[in-house]
Amino acid sequence: MLESSRSTEPVESTDGRLGGLHDLAYIGFIVSGTAVGYSLFQRCTPTFLQLAGFSPELWCNNYTISISKAVQSRYEIIKFVVHDTIIAVVLGMPPQLHYNTTLKRDEEQPERALELVYGISPEILCALGKVNAWRASRLMEESHSRGDRSDIEQTLDDWSPFVEYTDEPAKDIARFAVQEAWRQAALVYFYMGMREVNSSCAQVQTAVRQIVQLGDVVEPGSPLERHLLIPCLIAGVAARQEKHRASLRSKVASKSFPHEIALVLRTSEFVVALDHLWHGVGKGGNPVTWNDYVRSRCETIPTTY
Repeated sequence: MLESSRSTEPVESTDGRLGGLHDLAYIGFIVSGTAVGYSLFQRCTPTFLQLAGFSPELWCNNYTISISKAVQSRYEIIKFVVHDTIIAVVLGMPPQLHYNTTLKRDEEQPERALELVYGISPEILCALGKVNAWRASRLMEESHSRGDRSDIEQTLDDWSPFVEYTDEPAKDIARFAVQEAWRQAALVYFYMGMREVNSSCAQVQTAVRQIVQLGDVVEPGSPLERHLLIPCLIAGVAARQEKHRASLRSKVASKSFPHEIALVLRTSEFVVALDHLWHGVGKGGNPVTWNDYVRSRCETIPTTY
């Protein structure tokens, strides 16, 4: 399975190979931890690129993969792009690939798979991808436009959750809460990760409070609760009040979904990074930066890019 994909391999075989590699990475994350899981996830990249080669519509003129097109593609394509984006956020590392984050959603054939599996919308995923790209460019000392900041902020301010109403209003409200929690988490990441403000920023603290409140809307142990784990981790980075930290920590530490393959990351492992941050730079509710979190993560969960 870990052998290089053959260029003559048919699309279905390549798709199956990527699926197998994804499963192997998941096992690595769950059984052996983030360092091993991430190393195995990196091995998915060549096979992903081969599979993407069968779908020219995914590629942009500058030879990057379009996130908005990818999330309307095969499930294994969606899985790689989502995992690559989210892993980059929580590890504070560049993604495996450079993506085109321009939203080009087909409104006539809306793709709901992303929301169903991960609870996140294409708009929010693209926003996270934009911040990832900006941070990666900083590491490589590339120039970046201030216009990108305005675009992301406008997108996040204008976007609103979309829920197809059913005869189960409680679940409809919970789905709405999950999508809004992702939006608020993206705002935290945007302000702290791109605008480089610290956690004392009023907008950041408002988002933290919103995520804590939204987390209380979703029934503990319900399938939808797993979608809150990453938003709660992001909010945990910025949380300053002990009551917020306690609430978010309990969510991140949840072991209600030990075999949930959609999560990939074992989020409970990141509790040690939050504790390191809170009892270090953030002790007593002191404001922290996103880079403070990355340093705490590197100290407690060392990973090689």
